[in-house]
Amino acid sequence: MTLQQHQQALPPKPLQLEIHTNRGAEGDAKKTEQADTALNDTEASDTAAVTAQQARQAQAMAEQTPVLTARIIRALRQQQAHRKQQAALAKYAQQVTQLEARIAARQNQIAATPLPASTDPSASYVRRFREKVEIAGNQLYSQAMLNGGVSGEVKLQVTLDRMGRVRFIQLLRSSGYDVLDRAAILSVERGAPYGPFDTRMRHLDQVKIIRTWRFK
Repeated sequence: MTLQQHQQALPPKPLQLEIHTNRGAEGDAKKTEQADTALNDTEASDTAAVTAQQARQAQAMAEQTPVLTARIIRALRQQQAHRKQQAALAKYAQQVTQLEARIAARQNQIAATPLPASTDPSASYVRRFREKVEIAGNQLYSQAMLNGGVSGEVKLQVTLDRMGRVRFIQLLRSSGYDVLDRAAILSVERGAPYGPFDTRMRHLDQVKIIRTWRFK
């Protein structure tokens, strides 16, 4: 056998190196594939844990939702009932105020309406009142005459309580002269008190007397 034939019979060395190289790559690929598989298993486990936690939270929220809804509905109903009650109280207060105003107006109207002497239980009391204020008024008018000699008429409404004390004096019509208006008012103040109401007036708390003072 010649040297050339012997060399041709030997296997080529680069081919063996390439085979070893391919085997090493295959081993690395298997290791990488195993590592990827382990990583994927870990990620899948983590995902499953998160999904289970979310499911528990969703279930807890679903269980609490009816309770929270019931509380909200109850609170809204209580608030609505409170508003209705407040509106009813405001309406009632307005009605009471209107009724009180009508009663007061009616009482003033009755008190200001003169009654015939035969039916008015305060007729004799009012007569005594006029007698007293006339005496004081004549004295005051005499003083006014000395100060200027004016004349005129003054109309007053006098409110007396059950003890005959003056509670209010209202000027209904002025004479045009302050000295005469003041003389009429002073005649009422100086004549007071006018004595307790008599037995025919025991049901009255006050009496209003309207009188005209004529100074001339």
